Amino acid sequence: MSDHRHVFGVGAEVRFDEEKFVIQDAYTGGSDNLTKSFESAPKHRKAIYNEVCAQDLDYDRGDDFIQIGRIDLNAARKYLTRIVPRRSVAGVAAALVLVTLQRIILPVLHWFDSRRQWGDLRPWGSR
Repeated sequence: MSDHRHVFGVGAEVRFDEEKFVIQDAYTGGSDNLTKSFESAPKHRKAIYNEVCAQDLDYDRGDDFIQIGRIDLNAARKYLTRIVPRRSVAGVAAALVLVTLQRIILPVLHWFDSRRQWGDLRPWGSR
């Protein structure tokens, strides 16, 4: 948290409770309107999550949990087979192909094209 406050949009004065993974007074610096009471906050369908929020978060202060996720091939497979509607799988596959082109293949092609400058990907001699 100390090195990545800008990612969470919080200032240096905000405290982080490592034990509970809670950002204390998280809604400052332009996001004051995100602060809400426990009663007005949307509730989860599983009561245990609501109980944890009521117990660990100070809604008057503006606390928030840090939510971190990780996706691997197994999680991606489960997501595609269980969550994504069957009619949308083709769209997800097309988006994945486009992202692969944009993030992997095109930079490699640009790197080896020494005739043109491609933003940060410049031929060796022009640096």
